[in-house]
Amino acid sequence: MNEKFLKLSPDRQQEIYQAICEEFTEHSYDDASTNRIMTRANLSKGTLFNYFGCKEKMYHGALDHAMNFFKKHEVQSFKTRDFIERCRILAELDMKIYQEAPYMMNFLAKLYVGDKSHLPEEFLTLFTVQLGEALDRLYLDVDITVFRQDVDPITLMQLIRYTFDGYLKDITGKIQAGVLNSDVFETFIQEFDDFLVTLKTICYQ
Repeated sequence: MNEKFLKLSPDRQQEIYQAICEEFTEHSYDDASTNRIMTRANLSKGTLFNYFGCKEKMYHGALDHAMNFFKKHEVQSFKTRDFIERCRILAELDMKIYQEAPYMMNFLAKLYVGDKSHLPEEFLTLFTVQLGEALDRLYLDVDITVFRQDVDPITLMQLIRYTFDGYLKDITGKIQAGVLNSDVFETFIQEFDDFLVTLKTICYQ
């Protein structure tokens, strides 16, 4: 993006990034339309291209913005060695981020599971490294003595992660549908705590 874009207010930049992220989330890279981005962001086509130059740079700008956003919010270290508690911390952080910026979460989630062939090598490397570092911190120095002894602890940690991922997918789906809003969020927190107790009963000694 050029200096004119950087001179926009943070809120206006956010609106434009949101339009770009939503378009690339709802459509493949090839099918994404700059015309729809223009309409979503309430911009003229000339202004949009003046800010970014081309569709590719719009995509890369939005990706850089989303990755920097998550970098600022990610957990740098854990004060607990309890694996389930670590997953709880990450899950609550993900839900907080999703409430604040669902379009970025959806955008990166699609990239995570989807086609990455259109990404330049430097972006792909950065994306892979950032994800790898986050996972390394999750598994670093975990207290495996709390796990039940009849199942391999690595297997249990993988199952716990898959369970959390599925649970979060269900919750974000409810947020998207408007089922889970601020009025019932406290109830959800209590349900989430009950979920963790059950998970510990199953996986821990």
